[in-house]
Amino acid sequence: MKDTWHETLPVLDKFSQVADPAEYAALPDDWIIGISDVVNSTAAIAAGRYKAVNLAGVGTISAVSNSLNGDLHLFTFGGDGARFVVSSAQIQCTANALSRAAIWAERDLGLDLRVGSISVAEVRAAGFDVRAAFWQASNHVRYAMFTGSGLEWAETQLKSGSIYLNPTSNGEEPNLTGLSCQWGSVPTQQGTILSLIVKPSSGGSQANFARIVSRTIALLEETSSLSPVPRKGPDVRWPSSSITLQSRIAHENRPIWLRRFHVLATAAFSWRIFKLGLRVGLVGPH
Repeated sequence: MKDTWHETLPVLDKFSQVADPAEYAALPDDWIIGISDVVNSTAAIAAGRYKAVNLAGVGTISAVSNSLNGDLHLFTFGGDGARFVVSSAQIQCTANALSRAAIWAERDLGLDLRVGSISVAEVRAAGFDVRAAFWQASNHVRYAMFTGSGLEWAETQLKSGSIYLNPTSNGEEPNLTGLSCQWGSVPTQQGTILSLIVKPSSGGSQANFARIVSRTIALLEETSSLSPVPRKGPDVRWPSSSITLQSRIAHENRPIWLRRFHVLATAAFSWRIFKLGLRVGLVGPH
């Protein structure tokens, strides 16, 4: 039986609203926060392994979502890890999926992926909160948004080892169906791609923070450089740098050579469709 509590969460249709805590709803005390984080990700990225780091982080989302038959709605991807919230009824499936994902990341990607979990009630007992809402980015896409600093505090606890989940496995692979890393890099349009991260200072006014962030967003929206992604989407290129990583995605214990062959065939099919502007059934560039 699927949980439907998330359906009562506020849906924001203006991005400037995401900075206002009043737009969010408090999550139930017995819900669980899950966290994943790649150890020494900065060094791995500096060594040119940023795509492997990304794959390990987002792999936990795929593993958890698939273990819950797609019933995962509250999650965010942080580049070198992920954060998500599940109901009390989903705890065991989530823990198993996290363990399998961590073992897969170490075995196939050579990365130490630490995972952990903590209840919303424990976060509130520490003086923080977990509130959520959805931002409706388009008619077909919505993103979970969080406030209250609870997720940030939980990640700090994971890194300190206090909520660390020791990965164990009965030999089952994580279900990573749908996970893909075939997109290429987005080139800069003006020389630099800058991500602006704004957080409230300790003791600062939430009202002032919301006003400042809303004004910043409004100013950025007036420019043509709010997003580095071209309006028509990224250029279609042969994903040569992703073939090896894509073949590392666990899939029914198939040998690595068979995974690589499958990835090559799929990539060739997809590249031809998008490069030539073809349509095959429901699959196409538009």
